[in-house]
Amino acid sequence: MKNTVKVFSITMILLALASTAFAKEKDMLDKWLDKYETFVEKVEKAVEQEKTSQTDALKAEKDKMFKEKDKIQAEEGNFTFKQGLRYAELNSRYGVSIGALYSTKGIKKAAKSVDEALNDED
Repeated sequence: MKNTVKVFSITMILLALASTAFAKEKDMLDKWLDKYETFVEKVEKAVEQEKTSQTDALKAEKDKMFKEKDKIQAEEGNFTFKQGLRYAELNSRYGVSIGALYSTKGIKKAAKSVDEALNDED
């Protein structure tokens, strides 16, 4: 029984040391992913508020962010598997949101055209 407790204690100490050794502070790609998530939330909020006038500016901001990501990846390497999953999820959210914003913009434009056509007929 005493040996089992000693083995367990030693194992737990080794695991604690190992986890400390592998723990690291956020790297540049993690920081970029945090920034990208904040941006995606901004796009989602623009959709909720139907700010279609911001569509082109948001797309330009995204392009600028991706240039920054490419530079970081050239220096640090590619995403880890976990970062890759997060990146994929954020890209999906962005794609859905910017698509909705463009659709809303198109719907508003079409509605305005129909309204103008109906007003012309009166």
